[in-house]
Amino acid sequence: MDNNKVLDLYKKTFIYMLDNSVNLKNYDALLDNSKLYFGRSKSFNKNCSSDYICVLNDFYIDKLSDADKNIILNKNSIDNDMINIVRRTYKDVLTAAKGSNIIYGNPPSLVANNGDLALQIVTGKNVATVKEEEYIKLVQLQDKFLLELIEKVKKEVKEKMLIECSIFLDKRV
Repeated sequence: MDNNKVLDLYKKTFIYMLDNSVNLKNYDALLDNSKLYFGRSKSFNKNCSSDYICVLNDFYIDKLSDADKNIILNKNSIDNDMINIVRRTYKDVLTAAKGSNIIYGNPPSLVANNGDLALQIVTGKNVATVKEEEYIKLVQLQDKFLLELIEKVKKEVKEKMLIECSIFLDKRV
């Protein structure tokens, strides 16, 4: 069985559903229009529609039934069958062994609750040209804005995807 094909199409379908349920591009617009000079990272691992938010989760496709895997193997793109399989199984597929937390990062430093959707907000170098004393104030405003943004994303994910969400910040300078 070609597990790489199953994983690839499953992950693409999940991210398609996420992008269509939780419009991540709206959060890009909030960051871009905040007048807080968030830069975009050039080394960002873009895997969904957002230019700032990415999915970190591993997908435990071994939890899929053989019947679901066979259906996926016979697909070449996202369709209603794929959406139905992912909608029915994603909470289980995002959950590792019972009782464990999930660690992400290199070096491993981001700890998410097992079964959570794990997202990362990545901002690049601050694009503002400000005086040193203004810079500290700007960074404080950015941090406050990002913490509020995290709460908005978590709330929307829970309401629309019916899953808890862990969100990590990566402010690259």
